[in-house]
Amino acid sequence: MRLPPYTWTVLTILAVLGAPVVAFLPRPVVVETAPVTRGTFQQTIDEDGKTRARQRYTVSAPVAGTLQRIQLKAGDRVTQGMPVATIAPSAPALLDVRAEHELTERVGAAEATQRRATAEVARAQAIQEQAQADLQRTRHLADRGLVSRSQLEQADLAFTTASRALEAATQAAHAAQHEVAVARAVLWQLQGEVVGSQETRQPWQVYAPIQGHVLRVLQESAGMVAAGTPLLELADAADLEVVVDVLTTDAVQIDTRWHTRAPRRVGA
Repeated sequence: MRLPPYTWTVLTILAVLGAPVVAFLPRPVVVETAPVTRGTFQQTIDEDGKTRARQRYTVSAPVAGTLQRIQLKAGDRVTQGMPVATIAPSAPALLDVRAEHELTERVGAAEATQRRATAEVARAQAIQEQAQADLQRTRHLADRGLVSRSQLEQADLAFTTASRALEAATQAAHAAQHEVAVARAVLWQLQGEVVGSQETRQPWQVYAPIQGHVLRVLQESAGMVAAGTPLLELADAADLEVVVDVLTTDAVQIDTRWHTRAPRRVGA
C-alpha cells in the first residue's frame, strides 16, 4: 500500500517539532536515600596546638653557697615541703646597713606578695561560689525547660573555669608563703652568721613550694651558686591548658572543657 505523498511531509514536521519536546522532558535524578533519625550533630575543628602547664614555679637558691648535685630529673613527682636541693652556705661578708636594709625590703616585698595572693584566693573563692550558685539555678531552670541547653553548658563552663582559677590562686598563695619563709630565713641566717652563730652555717635545705612534677632541672651539677639562682622549675602536670590558633568565628563554638580518659583547663 502506498502512502499519500504528503504523509512524509507530515512525519518530518512532527519529528522536527517533537525533538525539542523530547529533549527537554524532565529526567529522573539518581539520589541516595536513608531513613531519617534524630541525633546529635557534632562539628570538629582540626588544628595543630600544644599543651602547657598553666602555673609554673621556679625554685631559686635562697642563699649563696655550694650546691650539692640535684638528684631529681624532669618528670619526677614532688610533694609540697619535699626537699629538692641542698646548699652549703658560703662564708658571709660583713653585713652592712645597706645589705641589711635590702634583705629587710625583700622580706617586706615577699609579705606583700603573700597578702596579694591571699586576697586573690578570697576573690577566686567568691567567684567560684557565685558560679556554683548560677549553675545550680540554671540546672533547676533547665529541668523545667525554661533555659536552653547552651545556657546550661555556659554555666557549667563558668563554674569549671572558676574552680580552676581557685586552684591556681591557692597554689600561688602557697608559693608566696614559701617565698616569705625563704626571705625571712635568709635575713635571720646572715644576721646570725655575722654575730658568730655556727648553727646557721649548716647545709641549707630547699623545699618544694607546691605538689606537682619537675619540668626542668636548671642546675644539675654541684657547684657554687649565688642567692636567687634558679635551680628547678615545677608545675602541676594535671593542671594543663591547650593553646590552639583558630579563627574567632570558630573559637566561640569550641567547648573549652577538658575531656580525657586519663586522670589529669584547660582552654583552647
